[in-house]
Amino acid sequence: MCGRYTLTVDPEEIFDAFDWLERPEEAFFAAEPEWCRPRYNVAPSQPVPVIGQRAKEGELRPPALAWFRWGLLPFWAESAKARKPINARIETVHARNTFRGPFERRRCLVPADGWFEWRKGEGGTKVPHLVRRADRGLFTLAGIWDRWKGEEEVCFGFAILTRDAVGPLEALHPRMPVVVPPELRARWLDPTVDPAADDPRPALLAAGLPEGFEIVRVSTHVNDVRHDDPSAIEEVTIAEAGD
Repeated sequence: MCGRYTLTVDPEEIFDAFDWLERPEEAFFAAEPEWCRPRYNVAPSQPVPVIGQRAKEGELRPPALAWFRWGLLPFWAESAKARKPINARIETVHARNTFRGPFERRRCLVPADGWFEWRKGEGGTKVPHLVRRADRGLFTLAGIWDRWKGEEEVCFGFAILTRDAVGPLEALHPRMPVVVPPELRARWLDPTVDPAADDPRPALLAAGLPEGFEIVRVSTHVNDVRHDDPSAIEEVTIAEAGD
């Protein structure tokens, strides 16, 4: 699964890393300055930058950033208090009523530079680990999104797709987020790609986990969602962790 992740850059650095993104006329971070800061412990329900793409009047628009909340609220939900799943299994995303429409027409990319997994330790303790690129670079996770509209509010939310863990991650957790390599990003984003005729999932599953990722042990400081600071991603040794 994926229940916490990191994005330790500001939006301007996302535009620099993904230069194929459409740049808005005004600074992307101007509207919501309190959200535009490095994030060391992103948690569900929080607003974060997500990459989406729309087709308007038959014309495919360039990919763009938007602020979405982590947790998908289906457009047909009776209220904003309805359950908001944060993950969707890639193997069954097409079969679930909550996810089918978003998978078919509203796919997105979630920029990140790490995600956390917890392995059960002695005495039932949860031992946090950070999965990241060894070069600390950005990557993208597969997501789906939906728009819910009430009488007085509108909610844009997303869920991250997960798959069976592969490679060294199998020893950490049975599931992992789906990492979208650069060569598959355009295909995953394109809303004109009909999964019924050209399912993008087999290529993602075959890609597995790109080379260059590493797993590091971090402090239990990250266990508290209120701790969103550099200490959450600091690598620790077993001795430092106290077990």
